[in-house]
Amino acid sequence: MPILLLLFISFISTAQEYADYSIQSENGKLFFVDKVDPDIGDKAIAVFFNDKIKGEYFVDFLPYLSSKGKIKNAFYVNTKNIKKRYIIIQESQIDSDTGMNWFNYFNVIVFSYADGRLSRDDKLTSYFGSGGDITNPNVLDAIPYHYPYSERDEIINVINKSEFNDWITGNPATLKIKRKSYFFSEPLPINKGKSYLIENDKVLRKAHESGWDYVIYKSPKGRTYSGWMSCYLTGSC
Repeated sequence: MPILLLLFISFISTAQEYADYSIQSENGKLFFVDKVDPDIGDKAIAVFFNDKIKGEYFVDFLPYLSSKGKIKNAFYVNTKNIKKRYIIIQESQIDSDTGMNWFNYFNVIVFSYADGRLSRDDKLTSYFGSGGDITNPNVLDAIPYHYPYSERDEIINVINKSEFNDWITGNPATLKIKRKSYFFSEPLPINKGKSYLIENDKVLRKAHESGWDYVIYKSPKGRTYSGWMSCYLTGSC
């Protein structure tokens, strides 16, 4: 059988495998196939777009960790704050040698249709980021944790919050701590600091990544504290 025909059959079969996750919008259809990523030399999940005007083209690869992973959900959002965004929730396998006892692991990747073409939205992709659930921490100063963006409903809930609107429009957001919350040195549930805030303390958010807010707190005595806190404790998710 000719090589080109074999490649075509393979392309069609993987497209069918991901058919349930294709996204149709007014501008075209986003769909997925398995394709060799030349940067890693193995098959990854490739994102294609069939534009109603420009036709079909390759957009990007989804992240490849220990394997290509699988698509958990894919949906379209077109609201006042987020226009023409395609959001992909990918479940990935992650090596245990990372030092974290992950129960599962997810990546959220966002694509935007603008100026007549689909491309990755790096700002929103960084906002939702990646992470997983930790039920039994096995690292010193780690905590049990739930990644807040592993479900479609969780993401929809967040983008309808005023805190998200403040972030996407570039306005400073004052957040109120919901209960005792420690500062972390990075947006991960490890390396918990000694300093903490209590319920109703108010903080200024400077950044958000993967479900963590980078906040600044000024005490009544004028001392400044800063670090990462889970969005569950700051109220932004």
